[in-house]
Amino acid sequence: MAGRIRVLIAKPGLDGHDRGAKVVARGLRDAGMEVVYSGLHRTPSQIVRTAVDEDVQVVGLSILSGAHNRLLPAVVEGLRAEIAQQRDGCEDPERDDALVVAVEMRNTAPFPQAFPIMVLSFNSSSNQLIALREFYPEEYLDPGLREVTMMPVMSPVQVSLEIIDPGGDAVNYTMAFRLP
Repeated sequence: MAGRIRVLIAKPGLDGHDRGAKVVARGLRDAGMEVVYSGLHRTPSQIVRTAVDEDVQVVGLSILSGAHNRLLPAVVEGLRAEIAQQRDGCEDPERDDALVVAVEMRNTAPFPQAFPIMVLSFNSSSNQLIALREFYPEEYLDPGLREVTMMPVMSPVQVSLEIIDPGGDAVNYTMAFRLP
């Protein structure tokens, strides 16, 4: 049936009680929704992967163990991390002391999301943190996009960050995203 809401009901963590999740899943099905049930003992990353693979619009978590303060944020962060697609870094051709990091972001969630805070970190060969910087949407978005508050679904957004070179000890970098 086209147009039905797709819901993932998931059981994160070590909690083995699933009757409540199954009752909710049955009620949602009876209300006309398409429900995917994850089964027991899923990790946040497994839940995120299932949500993306199943193209659901809603994720419901059933947690009776009291671990919700750790598990729920991990699932939310994982869903938000589905935004990043490609990144590339190189020396700035116009400045000797700068680097340019180009990122193409794409919201792969099945719903619009707020633009994330981008966290760029540089590490040494021994994985020691050399430099870290957060970029807020108003800093990295082109002036024409600054009025847009939500990332549309599957539309690429090109971002280019010019930063001061963190030095020769920085041999790799990581781009992460977090909630605004």
